[in-house]
Amino acid sequence: MPASPSSRRLDHLVLAARDLEAQAAFYARLGFTVGARNIHPWGTENRIIQFDGCFLELITLGQTAVPPDHAPHSFSFGAHLRDWLKREGDGMAMLVLDSADASADATWFRQAGIGDYAPFQFARQGKRSDGSVVDVAFTLAFATSAAIPDLSFFVCQQHFPENFWNPAMQRHENRVSGVRQVIVVHDRPVASLGFLKAYAGGQPRVDAASGVSLKTQQGNLSVLTPGAARKLLGDDPVLFNGHKARFAAIQFAVASLGATELTL
Repeated sequence: MPASPSSRRLDHLVLAARDLEAQAAFYARLGFTVGARNIHPWGTENRIIQFDGCFLELITLGQTAVPPDHAPHSFSFGAHLRDWLKREGDGMAMLVLDSADASADATWFRQAGIGDYAPFQFARQGKRSDGSVVDVAFTLAFATSAAIPDLSFFVCQQHFPENFWNPAMQRHENRVSGVRQVIVVHDRPVASLGFLKAYAGGQPRVDAASGVSLKTQQGNLSVLTPGAARKLLGDDPVLFNGHKARFAAIQFAVASLGATELTL
C-alpha cells in the first residue's frame, strides 16, 4: 500500500437545497457574491460562492432530472443528492478536499478501504466576468466511511483552475475571506480517526473528551462529540438529537468583524 497522502486543503462544501434560487437569495442577503446558475448533464444544477482556493457549492436537483443510481464501483453524485434531499432536506450534504491526481487518489482510497469507486470526470463551460466563455473540467474520487455512514466525501481535481477561479467573484460585502473550519458532530468521534487519516492525510489531533481535529493546508476539519459541539455552537435539537453523524457548522474567516456585523 502506498504512503498516505500529505495533508490536503478544503476545496468546497456541497450545500443542498430543494429551491436553488431561494438558497442563492438567502446567501446574497447574507452578503455573499453568488455566481450564475450552472446545469450539469447528470441532473444537478448549482451556483457557486468563491473564496481564494475554496468555494461553497449551492446545489439542487433539476425538476425533470433522473440521476443514475449507485452501482458497483460507481458513486452517483446525483443519486446521493436526490436521496439526501428526500431524507434530510436542505443542508450540507458532502465535504470535498482538493486533489492533484484524482485517479491516483481513487486507487489510494480503494487500497485504504474507504471507497472502491471509479473516478468521475466531467466538463462544462463557464463565463468570465467579461462574458467570455471558458472551459472547466474536473475529476472526482469518492470516499465513504463505515464510521460515518450518513455523510459522503470526495476529492476534486481541477484541470483548468485558471478558468475557474475568479478574483472578482471572491469579493463579498460581508468581508468573508474563506472557510476556517467545518464541524461534524458524532457520538463517537474517535471512530472516524482511521477514515480521516486515509481521506485527508496529515496528523489528526485526538482529545478523548471533545473529539478529533485535523488542520488541513487550508481550513480545519473537526469531528466533535455532541457535548463539545454544544459548548461551541449552542444547543440545537436538530444537530444534537439522534445518533447519526451530521455536518453541524461552517466557520468563516472574515477580514473585518465590524463590516460583517454591519452587513448582517
